[in-house]
Amino acid sequence: HDFTSDGRPAVGTATIFVSHAHACSFPKMLDAMDAYLSLHGLHPESVYLWVDLFTIRQHLIAQEILQMEHVEVAIGHVVMVLDPWDKPVCLTRAWCLYEVLHSLRDNVIFDLTLAPAEQQRFVTELHRDRPGVIEWLTSFDARKAEVSVEADRRMILHTIATTFGEGEDSINLFNDHTRHAMYKALAAFSWAV
Repeated sequence: HDFTSDGRPAVGTATIFVSHAHACSFPKMLDAMDAYLSLHGLHPESVYLWVDLFTIRQHLIAQEILQMEHVEVAIGHVVMVLDPWDKPVCLTRAWCLYEVLHSLRDNVIFDLTLAPAEQQRFVTELHRDRPGVIEWLTSFDARKAEVSVEADRRMILHTIATTFGEGEDSINLFNDHTRHAMYKALAAFSWAV
């Protein structure tokens, strides 16, 4: 096993699944997770993050992705990084919505976080226009979500249909469930900051 300079294990069983868009800044994602830990009084030495960039073998992505649901359920805690807060890239990406889909399980905690600079902008706008903030963060549509590989979209939409039923109603139902999860997580986050 690898250890940090002070003798703590450098790797361990993941305690938080980090949902983030690859197009966003990696240092900003780390800042957002650090802010999340601070906000919730979690000690960094007792938290292990599951970050797809380090855990999914990109050359075996088709096989690895099939395990995503099991990974999220086993960890039991998903934290989505909103960047930027007012137009989160993650809500425009099909893979991030796919991650939210699996966090809709009863025993999976779903939370949101922002980097400190984004938190300041978020709180200011929340006080100015709460309904507008809610609209911004719950107006996504899985039909319009972007992917780099079209086959991924088909697989994600198939998974949504398998979970929520066939046809357009399945997408509408998924969007409704996901928006509700975002709304609940947004409410919890706005109380915490």
